[in-house]
Amino acid sequence: MARAGSGGMSLVAAYSQVRPKQAVDTLILAHFDAHGVSYAAARMRVLRQRGESVTVVSKFPETGPRGLSDGSIKNLIESIAPQRIEVIDIPIDVRNPDAAIKTLVDLAMIAPVYYYDHHETDVPFVPRLHKAGIFASIFGDNVAMAAALELLNEETARELAIVGMVADRDKSVLKLVPREEVEQHYLPIANRLDVIVRNPRVMGVATQGDVATNLAEHGIQIISRFNVEYPPEKLAVELESRIIQEGSIAILVDWHDIQANLTMWIPKTLEQLLLLRSMYIAVAVVAAYNPRTRQLEGYDVRVLRYWLAPDGIPVPEDVAKELIQQKALSGQVVGHADYISIRFSSVDEAMKAARTIFNRIEGTQPTTATLISDRYVAEALKQDFMTILNELKEIHKQMAEMYREYLELKRKQVELLERTQRHEYD
Repeated sequence: MARAGSGGMSLVAAYSQVRPKQAVDTLILAHFDAHGVSYAAARMRVLRQRGESVTVVSKFPETGPRGLSDGSIKNLIESIAPQRIEVIDIPIDVRNPDAAIKTLVDLAMIAPVYYYDHHETDVPFVPRLHKAGIFASIFGDNVAMAAALELLNEETARELAIVGMVADRDKSVLKLVPREEVEQHYLPIANRLDVIVRNPRVMGVATQGDVATNLAEHGIQIISRFNVEYPPEKLAVELESRIIQEGSIAILVDWHDIQANLTMWIPKTLEQLLLLRSMYIAVAVVAAYNPRTRQLEGYDVRVLRYWLAPDGIPVPEDVAKELIQQKALSGQVVGHADYISIRFSSVDEAMKAARTIFNRIEGTQPTTATLISDRYVAEALKQDFMTILNELKEIHKQMAEMYREYLELKRKQVELLERTQRHEYD
């Protein structure tokens, strides 16, 4: 045996190489955002109730699209020996799909891989995934994905799934919960969780996977135990001075000098800005940084549609694809229907594209349309309903009074008849 310092392998090093791996029934690899973490927590809860051993691995930035394409996601699971791997809410990196698919194939060499996602950009790659032996399922919305993962049958798992849908701003959640409950109850919880998953130390844990494990055990109630501020509220107020054009439904924002540490809050800040300005679509030019090195990589045009906007408001993805088809716009559209991103190499190129998108959005909106917030419509309907209900109550009261008078007349009629009959008998 080699002695320490003799150039041979030490006992500690030798043991570390033969140390047994953690054996689990199911390993869940989840996107590091609030949606992925919530779904992973709900899925963990469901599987544990069946008696399975489950481990959730979720960590920024490895369990994201880039972590698939550069293979770094594999480094997180070297000490785990699963019987099954479930990849939840991690989209294929469209900038390097071949590498991302290769990583999934590498994972399939460890255990069967089941890939669950809802991003439309994944659809073209499904045949390749199936051919490579990956059990891939892409869903039209988050409700369908939650149902496939069996998250809607148990109350705590269902609540976690709903918070995930709201955090992801998926309008399909209205299939499960009324709008008023979404905005008043679940949205504040989702925003609070959004802060926690971006900084797990707030919860006293190290990774997003640890957050998911806590949620699986305690449900959404644990979120309210932590006092956190929601940065987009303050950022949106500051961003109002960056509005360079405002239309009937859209605003154009120049935020090309955004700091790297704030880019994570871009979509939620734009959402808050829309609420401040009573608008439905934000078109913004923002700096794009490498998530690891934080080096500037270009400039993105981000287009966000308020997720509960009424029907008839243009869909950003549709607008961009139409412009590209007409050769009025170039670039690759990344994202989903209500929130897209297009990368450019310079601020000028990005700003030109942003103005093109903004003008098309404003041009597609009928000038005669009067847009009323759904919330105000609901309130007006509620007031009308209460008016009708009060009138019905008054009518019912009058009918009851008339019925009492009718009974009184009948009683007197019977008494009179009885007296008449007694008189005739006497």
